[in-house]
Amino acid sequence: MKLTILNFLLFQTGWFIAVYPASLGLVWFGPIFSLCWLYAHLGIHRNTRYADLLIVIFSACIGFTLDSLMVLTNVFSFSDNATLGYPSSIWMVALWINLALTLNHSLGWLKEKLVLSSIFAAVGAPLAYYAGHKFGVIYFQNITISMLALSCMWACAMPLLFYTLRIFSSRQRQVLITV
Repeated sequence: MKLTILNFLLFQTGWFIAVYPASLGLVWFGPIFSLCWLYAHLGIHRNTRYADLLIVIFSACIGFTLDSLMVLTNVFSFSDNATLGYPSSIWMVALWINLALTLNHSLGWLKEKLVLSSIFAAVGAPLAYYAGHKFGVIYFQNITISMLALSCMWACAMPLLFYTLRIFSSRQRQVLITV
C-alpha cells in the first residue's frame, strides 16, 4: 500500500517536474527525473520489471506518436522555450513514461476495467494538457476542438496501454515459469 501511494505521488511530482521547468526552458528536468524514477522503480518492483519496462517503451513510442499527430494537426503547439524534439518534445515523452510506471501499480486497479480507464483518461488527460497550457508550455488554437481531440485520443490510448500491459504481463509470467 505504501508503494502504491509513493507511486502515485511520484507520478504527480514527475508531472510538475516536467512541466514547470519546461515553462522556464529547462526541458531536460522531466526526462532526467523520469529516468531516475524508472531506474529506482525497476529495482524495487522486480516481480513486474519485465512488463513495466516493456510498457514504458511502448508508452513512450505511442505517446511520441500521438502527441506528434496532435502537433502536426494543430490541436496544440509548444511554446518556443518548451520545445526540444519535433514534433513532440522530450519532456512530453517523459510524461508518458511516468504514466507507464503507474499502470501496474497505483493505476493497476484499472487494468481490468478498460471502459472505466477510457472514461477517466478522456476527462483527466485533457485537464492535464490544459494545466500545461496555463503554465505556458502548450498553446491551443481552438481550446474546445483541442479538448475534444485530446479527449478522444486519450479515450483510445489508455485502454490500449492497459491491454498491451496485460499482454506483457502474461509474457512475463511465461518467462518466469520457464526459468
